[in-house]
Amino acid sequence: MAADLPMKAAPMAVAPPVASWTGCYIDAGAGYGMYTQTQHTETFPGLAQTSASDTRDGGKGWLGRFGAGCDYQLTGSLSRWVIGAFGDYDVMSLTGTNNFQNIGVGGGFGAPIWASEKESNAWSIGGRVGYLVTPALLTYVDVGYTESSVKKQN
Repeated sequence: MAADLPMKAAPMAVAPPVASWTGCYIDAGAGYGMYTQTQHTETFPGLAQTSASDTRDGGKGWLGRFGAGCDYQLTGSLSRWVIGAFGDYDVMSLTGTNNFQNIGVGGGFGAPIWASEKESNAWSIGGRVGYLVTPALLTYVDVGYTESSVKKQN
């Protein structure tokens, strides 16, 4: 019988939640990486290119990544702007080779030199400034510093 009673008032509409870009995060990932390095040989002094073509070397291997950051969406008339800071650390085992022609002083050729190399870690810190094109679309620019550890293997 209660279903047949007339409605006294319309149900209240629930307002959609307001989106905010303020918050902190942590991230992690794993994968496989590849790199290529292209180079040519020059004399010293003079810096004249001595090779007819470039040499291409590279490597590959696994990598893992860990990071964290925080963002803050400004308020009032600046509410379309977001500022933030972040940090990342990568652990990896990217191994490859680096070959080049050995050029001595005055341009004399020596025996070619090659080395096996390994990148074991990298890290970065930085900040960002973003602008909300729409409440769900943030465009931003990052600035920061990064460093990587690449060592000769043999």
